[in-house]
Amino acid sequence: MKKKLLFFSFWLLFGIFLAACGGEQQVSSGEETTENNDGQEGQSLDYPTKPVEIIVPYDAGGGQDIAARTFAKYLEEELGQRVIVSNVSGGGGVMGHTQIANAEPDGYTLGIIHTFTSVDQFTLAEIPYTEKDFKPVAMIAADPLVLVAKKDIGVDNFEDFIEYVKGKPGEVTIGMGGPWNGHDFFRHKLETETGVEFERMLFQGGAPALTAVAGGNADSATPFVAEALAQIEADTVVPLAVSSDERSPLLPDIPTVKEFGYDVTQYMWRGFAVPTDTPQEIVDYLDEVFTRTFNNPQYQEDAEKAGISLSFKNHEEFTKYSQEEFETYKSVVEELGIEPQ
Repeated sequence: MKKKLLFFSFWLLFGIFLAACGGEQQVSSGEETTENNDGQEGQSLDYPTKPVEIIVPYDAGGGQDIAARTFAKYLEEELGQRVIVSNVSGGGGVMGHTQIANAEPDGYTLGIIHTFTSVDQFTLAEIPYTEKDFKPVAMIAADPLVLVAKKDIGVDNFEDFIEYVKGKPGEVTIGMGGPWNGHDFFRHKLETETGVEFERMLFQGGAPALTAVAGGNADSATPFVAEALAQIEADTVVPLAVSSDERSPLLPDIPTVKEFGYDVTQYMWRGFAVPTDTPQEIVDYLDEVFTRTFNNPQYQEDAEKAGISLSFKNHEEFTKYSQEEFETYKSVVEELGIEPQ
Protein backbone atom coordinates (compact mmCIF):
# COMPACT_ATOMS: atom_id res chain seq x y z
CA MET A 1 0.00 0.00 0.00
CA LYS A 2 2.83 2.41 0.92
CA LYS A 3 4.56 1.65 -2.40
CA LYS A 4 1.38 2.50 -4.30
CA LEU A 5 1.02 5.83 -2.44
CA LEU A 6 4.64 6.75 -3.13
CA PHE A 7 4.23 5.86 -6.82
CA PHE A 8 1.04 7.93 -7.11
CA SER A 9 2.61 10.92 -5.33
CA PHE A 10 5.63 10.86 -7.63
CA TRP A 11 3.54 11.03 -10.78
CA LEU A 12 1.29 13.71 -9.30
CA LEU A 13 4.28 15.96 -8.52
CA PHE A 14 5.79 15.26 -11.92
CA GLY A 15 2.53 16.27 -13.64
CA ILE A 16 2.36 19.51 -11.66
CA PHE A 17 5.96 20.28 -12.67
CA LEU A 18 5.20 19.73 -16.37
CA ALA A 19 2.11 21.92 -16.17
CA ALA A 20 4.10 24.70 -14.56
CA CYS A 21 6.75 24.58 -17.27
CA GLY A 22 4.13 24.63 -19.98
CA GLY A 23 2.44 27.64 -18.40
CA GLU A 24 5.71 29.55 -18.26
CA GLN A 25 6.36 28.76 -21.88
CA GLN A 26 2.90 29.97 -22.87
CA VAL A 27 3.33 33.34 -21.07
CA SER A 28 6.76 33.85 -22.61
CA SER A 29 5.56 33.29 -26.17
CA GLY A 30 2.76 35.83 -25.70
CA GLU A 31 5.11 38.79 -25.14
CA GLU A 32 5.35 41.33 -28.00
CA THR A 33 8.93 41.54 -29.16
CA THR A 34 10.69 42.49 -32.36
CA GLU A 35 14.02 41.35 -33.69
CA ASN A 36 16.56 43.86 -34.97
CA ASN A 37 19.13 43.33 -37.70
CA ASP A 38 21.61 41.88 -35.20
CA GLY A 39 19.17 39.12 -34.23
CA GLN A 40 18.59 40.65 -30.80
CA GLU A 41 15.13 41.01 -29.36
CA GLY A 42 13.73 44.49 -28.63
CA GLN A 43 10.50 46.28 -27.94
CA SER A 44 8.07 46.96 -30.80
CA LEU A 45 7.94 50.51 -32.22
CA ASP A 46 5.67 52.66 -30.08
CA TYR A 47 4.96 55.33 -32.71
CA PRO A 48 2.94 57.39 -33.34
CA THR A 49 1.05 57.97 -30.10
CA LYS A 50 0.10 61.63 -30.66
CA PRO A 51 -0.59 64.06 -33.54
CA VAL A 52 2.05 64.55 -36.22
CA GLU A 53 2.89 67.98 -37.64
CA ILE A 54 3.83 68.74 -41.25
CA ILE A 55 5.57 72.09 -41.74
CA VAL A 56 5.00 73.91 -45.02
CA PRO A 57 7.66 76.63 -45.45
CA TYR A 58 5.37 78.80 -47.59
CA ASP A 59 2.01 80.56 -47.48
CA ALA A 60 -1.31 78.73 -47.71
CA GLY A 61 -2.58 78.13 -51.23
CA GLY A 62 0.82 77.57 -52.83
CA GLY A 63 2.02 74.41 -54.54
CA GLN A 64 3.78 73.03 -51.46
CA ASP A 65 0.74 73.77 -49.30
CA ILE A 66 -1.70 72.13 -51.70
CA ALA A 67 0.49 69.03 -52.00
CA ALA A 68 0.96 68.73 -48.23
CA ARG A 69 -2.69 69.23 -47.28
CA THR A 70 -4.01 66.85 -49.91
CA PHE A 71 -1.61 64.14 -48.77
CA ALA A 72 -2.14 64.80 -45.04
CA LYS A 73 -5.84 64.01 -45.31
CA TYR A 74 -5.10 60.41 -46.28
CA LEU A 75 -1.94 60.10 -44.21
CA GLU A 76 -4.11 60.49 -41.11
CA GLU A 77 -5.98 57.33 -42.02
CA GLU A 78 -2.76 55.31 -42.22
CA LEU A 79 -1.12 56.79 -39.11
CA GLY A 80 -4.23 56.61 -36.96
CA GLN A 81 -3.33 60.04 -35.60
CA ARG A 82 -4.26 63.59 -36.46
CA VAL A 83 -1.91 65.28 -38.97
CA ILE A 84 -1.56 69.04 -38.48
CA VAL A 85 -0.34 71.14 -41.42
CA SER A 86 1.41 74.35 -40.31
CA ASN A 87 2.43 77.15 -42.66
CA VAL A 88 5.69 78.71 -41.50
CA SER A 89 6.51 81.27 -44.21
CA GLY A 90 9.18 83.94 -44.31
CA GLY A 91 12.54 84.52 -45.94
CA GLY A 92 11.56 82.75 -49.15
CA GLY A 93 11.04 79.49 -47.25
CA VAL A 94 14.05 79.86 -44.95
CA MET A 95 12.07 80.11 -41.71
CA GLY A 96 10.06 76.99 -42.38
CA HIS A 97 12.98 74.91 -43.61
CA THR A 98 15.01 75.99 -40.58
CA GLN A 99 12.21 74.84 -38.30
CA ILE A 100 12.09 71.45 -40.03
CA ALA A 101 15.86 70.99 -39.73
CA ASN A 102 15.90 72.00 -36.05
CA ALA A 103 12.82 70.03 -34.97
CA GLU A 104 13.03 67.27 -32.39
CA PRO A 105 14.06 64.15 -34.35
CA ASP A 106 11.28 61.99 -32.96
CA GLY A 107 9.08 61.56 -36.01
CA TYR A 108 6.41 63.99 -34.84
CA THR A 109 7.62 66.88 -36.99
CA LEU A 110 7.92 66.40 -40.72
CA GLY A 111 8.28 68.93 -43.49
CA ILE A 112 7.57 69.17 -47.17
CA ILE A 113 10.72 70.05 -49.10
CA HIS A 114 11.45 70.64 -52.77
CA THR A 115 14.15 70.55 -55.42
CA PHE A 116 15.89 73.68 -54.18
CA THR A 117 15.62 73.32 -50.41
CA SER A 118 19.22 72.17 -50.07
CA VAL A 119 20.44 74.65 -52.73
CA ASP A 120 19.38 77.59 -50.52
CA GLN A 121 22.79 77.45 -48.85
CA PHE A 122 24.39 78.67 -52.09
CA THR A 123 21.80 81.28 -53.12
CA LEU A 124 20.60 82.84 -49.85
CA ALA A 125 22.80 84.58 -47.28
CA GLU A 126 23.37 83.10 -43.81
CA ILE A 127 21.30 79.95 -44.31
CA PRO A 128 21.41 77.79 -41.14
CA TYR A 129 20.81 74.46 -42.90
CA THR A 130 22.35 72.30 -45.62
CA GLU A 131 21.36 69.12 -47.44
CA LYS A 132 22.78 67.16 -44.50
CA ASP A 133 20.06 68.44 -42.12
CA PHE A 134 17.20 66.60 -43.84
CA LYS A 135 16.50 62.88 -44.12
CA PRO A 136 14.22 62.19 -47.14
CA VAL A 137 11.14 60.04 -46.49
CA ALA A 138 9.22 59.96 -49.77
CA MET A 139 8.68 62.03 -52.92
CA ILE A 140 5.10 62.44 -54.10
CA ALA A 141 5.10 64.89 -57.01
CA ALA A 142 7.07 66.55 -59.80
CA ASP A 143 5.23 69.69 -60.89
CA PRO A 144 5.79 71.81 -63.99
CA LEU A 145 5.33 75.58 -63.96
CA VAL A 146 3.26 77.89 -66.15
CA LEU A 147 4.11 81.37 -67.39
CA VAL A 148 1.14 83.69 -66.88
CA ALA A 149 0.60 87.37 -67.67
CA LYS A 150 -1.80 90.00 -66.42
CA LYS A 151 -4.89 90.67 -68.49
CA ASP A 152 -4.28 94.29 -69.45
CA ILE A 153 -0.90 93.67 -71.08
CA GLY A 154 -2.86 92.94 -74.22
CA VAL A 155 -1.25 89.66 -75.30
CA ASP A 156 -2.83 86.21 -75.31
CA ASN A 157 -0.04 83.94 -76.53
CA PHE A 158 3.58 83.15 -75.72
CA GLU A 159 5.17 84.53 -78.88
CA ASP A 160 3.47 87.91 -78.60
CA PHE A 161 4.43 88.13 -74.96
CA ILE A 162 8.10 87.48 -75.74
CA GLU A 163 8.03 90.26 -78.35
CA TYR A 164 6.37 92.56 -75.82
CA VAL A 165 9.11 91.88 -73.25
CA LYS A 166 11.84 92.36 -75.85
CA GLY A 167 10.45 95.81 -76.53
CA LYS A 168 10.76 96.75 -72.85
CA PRO A 169 14.06 95.19 -71.69
CA GLY A 170 14.35 95.08 -67.91
CA GLU A 171 10.95 96.75 -67.42
CA VAL A 172 8.41 93.91 -67.50
CA THR A 173 8.10 92.46 -64.01
CA ILE A 174 7.99 88.73 -63.31
CA GLY A 175 6.89 87.45 -59.89
CA MET A 176 8.36 84.36 -58.26
CA GLY A 177 8.27 82.66 -54.90
CA GLY A 178 11.77 83.51 -53.73
CA PRO A 179 15.20 83.81 -55.34
CA TRP A 180 16.84 80.98 -57.24
CA ASN A 181 14.21 78.33 -56.78
CA GLY A 182 12.06 76.62 -59.43
CA HIS A 183 10.32 79.89 -60.34
CA ASP A 184 13.59 81.76 -60.73
CA PHE A 185 15.38 79.04 -62.68
CA PHE A 186 12.41 78.94 -65.08
CA ARG A 187 12.74 82.71 -65.50
CA HIS A 188 16.49 82.37 -66.07
CA LYS A 189 16.02 79.69 -68.72
CA LEU A 190 13.40 81.82 -70.51
CA GLU A 191 15.77 84.79 -70.59
CA THR A 192 18.69 82.68 -71.80
CA GLU A 193 16.76 80.94 -74.57
CA THR A 194 14.58 83.83 -75.83
CA GLY A 195 16.91 86.76 -75.26
CA VAL A 196 14.47 88.74 -73.09
CA GLU A 197 15.21 90.49 -69.81
CA PHE A 198 12.71 90.68 -66.94
CA GLU A 199 12.63 92.67 -63.73
CA ARG A 200 12.39 90.15 -60.90
CA MET A 201 9.81 90.54 -58.13
CA LEU A 202 10.23 88.21 -55.16
CA PHE A 203 7.32 86.94 -53.07
CA GLN A 204 6.83 84.48 -50.21
CA GLY A 205 5.77 81.66 -52.51
CA GLY A 206 4.17 81.23 -55.91
CA ALA A 207 0.63 81.94 -54.72
CA PRO A 208 1.32 85.56 -53.66
CA ALA A 209 3.16 86.16 -56.95
CA LEU A 210 0.15 84.83 -58.86
CA THR A 211 -2.19 87.03 -56.80
CA ALA A 212 -0.07 90.04 -57.70
CA VAL A 213 -0.51 89.28 -61.42
CA ALA A 214 -4.27 88.80 -61.03
CA GLY A 215 -4.45 92.15 -59.23
CA GLY A 216 -2.36 93.94 -61.83
CA ASN A 217 0.58 94.51 -59.46
CA ALA A 218 2.99 92.31 -61.44
CA ASP A 219 3.15 91.87 -65.20
CA SER A 220 3.82 88.14 -65.16
CA ALA A 221 4.71 85.21 -62.93
CA THR A 222 5.90 81.61 -63.06
CA PRO A 223 3.69 79.69 -60.59
CA PHE A 224 3.23 75.96 -60.60
CA VAL A 225 0.35 74.59 -62.61
CA ALA A 226 -1.33 73.46 -59.38
CA GLU A 227 -1.07 76.98 -57.96
CA ALA A 228 -2.40 78.67 -61.08
CA LEU A 229 -5.40 76.50 -61.97
CA ALA A 230 -8.00 78.44 -59.98
CA GLN A 231 -6.92 81.84 -61.34
CA ILE A 232 -6.71 80.50 -64.89
CA GLU A 233 -10.19 78.98 -64.65
CA ALA A 234 -11.47 82.27 -63.20
CA ASP A 235 -9.95 84.08 -66.21
CA THR A 236 -8.02 86.53 -64.02
CA VAL A 237 -4.63 85.78 -65.64
CA VAL A 238 -3.48 84.78 -69.13
CA PRO A 239 -1.71 81.38 -69.32
CA LEU A 240 1.02 81.44 -71.97
CA ALA A 241 3.18 78.30 -71.80
CA VAL A 242 4.06 75.42 -69.47
CA SER A 243 7.55 74.22 -68.54
CA SER A 244 7.00 70.48 -69.02
CA ASP A 245 8.27 68.26 -71.84
CA GLU A 246 4.70 67.60 -72.90
CA ARG A 247 1.46 69.49 -72.38
CA SER A 248 0.01 69.21 -68.92
CA PRO A 249 -3.21 67.18 -68.76
CA LEU A 250 -4.46 69.90 -66.42
CA LEU A 251 -3.92 72.57 -69.10
CA PRO A 252 -4.21 70.62 -72.36
CA ASP A 253 -4.81 73.76 -74.46
CA ILE A 254 -1.68 75.54 -73.23
CA PRO A 255 1.46 74.79 -75.26
CA THR A 256 4.86 73.97 -73.82
CA VAL A 257 7.76 76.38 -74.23
CA LYS A 258 9.50 73.66 -76.23
CA GLU A 259 6.74 73.82 -78.85
CA PHE A 260 8.02 77.28 -79.79
CA GLY A 261 11.52 75.95 -80.41
CA TYR A 262 13.11 76.87 -77.08
CA ASP A 263 14.92 74.23 -75.02
CA VAL A 264 13.25 75.13 -71.72
CA THR A 265 11.90 72.64 -69.20
CA GLN A 266 11.55 72.98 -65.46
CA TYR A 267 10.01 70.78 -62.78
CA MET A 268 9.81 70.99 -59.03
CA TRP A 269 9.77 67.73 -57.14
CA ARG A 270 7.94 67.73 -53.82
CA GLY A 271 8.61 65.34 -51.00
CA PHE A 272 8.60 64.86 -47.25
CA ALA A 273 11.59 64.82 -44.93
CA VAL A 274 12.41 64.62 -41.23
CA PRO A 275 15.37 66.00 -39.25
CA THR A 276 18.47 64.00 -40.11
CA ASP A 277 18.89 62.42 -36.66
CA THR A 278 15.43 60.83 -36.72
CA PRO A 279 15.81 57.10 -35.87
CA GLN A 280 15.91 54.90 -38.94
CA GLU A 281 13.18 52.62 -37.55
CA ILE A 282 10.78 55.58 -37.56
CA VAL A 283 11.83 56.55 -41.09
CA ASP A 284 11.29 52.95 -42.25
CA TYR A 285 7.83 52.96 -40.71
CA LEU A 286 6.97 56.28 -42.37
CA ASP A 287 8.32 54.93 -45.65
CA GLU A 288 5.77 52.10 -45.55
CA VAL A 289 2.95 54.40 -44.45
CA PHE A 290 3.71 56.98 -47.14
CA THR A 291 3.81 54.28 -49.80
CA ARG A 292 0.37 53.01 -48.78
CA THR A 293 -1.00 56.55 -48.64
CA PHE A 294 0.29 57.40 -52.10
CA ASN A 295 -1.18 54.21 -53.55
CA ASN A 296 -4.63 55.02 -52.17
CA PRO A 297 -6.81 55.48 -55.30
CA GLN A 298 -8.93 58.13 -53.58
CA TYR A 299 -5.84 60.16 -52.71
CA GLN A 300 -4.61 59.97 -56.30
CA GLU A 301 -7.98 61.09 -57.58
CA ASP A 302 -8.08 64.07 -55.22
CA ALA A 303 -4.46 64.96 -55.98
CA GLU A 304 -5.11 65.04 -59.70
CA LYS A 305 -8.16 67.24 -59.16
CA ALA A 306 -5.97 69.59 -57.11
CA GLY A 307 -3.52 69.86 -59.99
CA ILE A 308 -0.73 67.81 -58.43
CA SER A 309 1.50 66.01 -60.92
CA LEU A 310 1.97 62.71 -59.13
CA SER A 311 5.37 61.03 -59.10
CA PHE A 312 6.46 58.70 -56.29
CA LYS A 313 9.83 57.64 -54.91
CA ASN A 314 10.22 55.72 -51.66
CA HIS A 315 12.81 56.49 -48.98
CA GLU A 316 15.72 54.75 -50.67
CA GLU A 317 14.89 56.04 -54.15
CA PHE A 318 14.19 59.56 -52.94
CA THR A 319 17.42 59.71 -50.94
CA LYS A 320 19.47 58.85 -54.02
CA TYR A 321 17.47 61.09 -56.37
CA SER A 322 17.51 64.16 -54.12
CA GLN A 323 21.29 63.88 -53.77
CA GLU A 324 21.68 63.70 -57.55
CA GLU A 325 19.45 66.75 -57.98
CA PHE A 326 21.45 68.62 -55.35
CA GLU A 327 24.70 67.97 -57.19
CA THR A 328 23.14 69.04 -60.51
CA TYR A 329 21.87 72.40 -59.27
CA LYS A 330 24.98 73.02 -57.21
CA SER A 331 26.94 72.82 -60.47
CA VAL A 332 24.50 75.20 -62.19
CA VAL A 333 24.85 77.73 -59.37
CA GLU A 334 28.62 77.54 -59.61
CA GLU A 335 28.56 77.92 -63.40
CA LEU A 336 26.30 80.98 -63.20
CA GLY A 337 28.40 82.49 -60.42
CA ILE A 338 25.30 83.12 -58.32
CA GLU A 339 26.09 84.94 -55.10
CA PRO A 340 24.02 84.53 -51.91
CA GLN A 341 21.42 87.30 -51.62
